[in-house]
Amino acid sequence: EEFLYGRPSASAVAEVEVAASAAGDLLGLRARVWYDTGAGGTRGMAGSAAILLGAAYRFPAYDYHGYDVQTNKTPIAPYRAPSAPPVNFAIESAMDELAREVNADPAEFKLRHLPREGDERTDGKRWPPVTMIECLDRARRHPLYTRPRDRGEGVGIAVGVWLGVREPASAACRVEPDGSLALQVGYVDLTGTDTTMAILAADAFGVEVERVRIEAGDTGVAPFGGSSGGSKTTYSNGPA
Repeated sequence: EEFLYGRPSASAVAEVEVAASAAGDLLGLRARVWYDTGAGGTRGMAGSAAILLGAAYRFPAYDYHGYDVQTNKTPIAPYRAPSAPPVNFAIESAMDELAREVNADPAEFKLRHLPREGDERTDGKRWPPVTMIECLDRARRHPLYTRPRDRGEGVGIAVGVWLGVREPASAACRVEPDGSLALQVGYVDLTGTDTTMAILAADAFGVEVERVRIEAGDTGVAPFGGSSGGSKTTYSNGPA
């Protein structure tokens, strides 16, 4: 029963090469990735990995071959971010090594090459507003990263990329007589989404987050919130 319903994530082998000039300018990325998808069909792991590998940084040249390999093992199922952890780990490790080769701080080297809004992605689409730059800049200035290291101690920073999903969604905000805010939504709170939505609403209305109450009704009266799933609730319902 555990094998039938639990199912493991796919194991993977990734070969990644990155190149840069002596001045630290990125020249290109070459990658080969194999996913063990078990028996019973594939889940397109290698396809999404192509976007993830090439999306994290601005590579002027890009060569990728990905393979979903069927074996006689247990069929796979996504845990979180299917296909992402192996290739994110591979590209971040390669970028760390490349930064050392050009005598650059890894965090500053990565920050220099992150994509900007409007840059073309590997799938031909354009980047929307990118917040990785602000996140990485704040991380590299954090005391945990800048303070002297003890002997045998290491500190690292990594960038993670994943693909969000969007659906139409709506929400209703009601200001109560006591000045608090009632937020009516139609999604299911699976992993703390209520907290995220309360923070967004509090910021929009200028109230403390503790004064925001989330109301989730049944499908007969609740605003449309889209289907329940991963990597989509904040993207879809947050703007609403």
